[in-house]
Amino acid sequence: MTLSVTYVKDYGWHVGRPIVWVALLIVGIPTAFLALFAEGAVAVVARVRVPLALIVPIAFSSMAYLRLRRKMNGEPFAFNPPGFFLDDMTTLLIYRGHRHHRALMMIEAFIWGSVPVLQLAIIGLFYAQYLWRR
Repeated sequence: MTLSVTYVKDYGWHVGRPIVWVALLIVGIPTAFLALFAEGAVAVVARVRVPLALIVPIAFSSMAYLRLRRKMNGEPFAFNPPGFFLDDMTTLLIYRGHRHHRALMMIEAFIWGSVPVLQLAIIGLFYAQYLWRR
């Protein structure tokens, strides 16, 4: 898994998993804070505490579920191994049934699942601090 962005014939654009993970974290963590800010603004206006911030981890979890379901239904994984494994920089397409498919599914589940877990941790700490003050 390299830091690469390549175009793969019969697949489309492939972005390396470390880049995807960092991009998801860059988008996901501020989104949790923005959702908490929006929830606080709604609480001031409505004077009722509605847990709107929980929509964000649910949305990211549903995106992760849809991606993993798509991969389980037969869409191949594009895998770009480091240069010392192959003579050329070939991007491999790994279909379901390949011996490394399960490992790639676990990596994808970790990458896509870590963002909602971090969002829930941020939101949970905020809720705990809010309830502690009451």
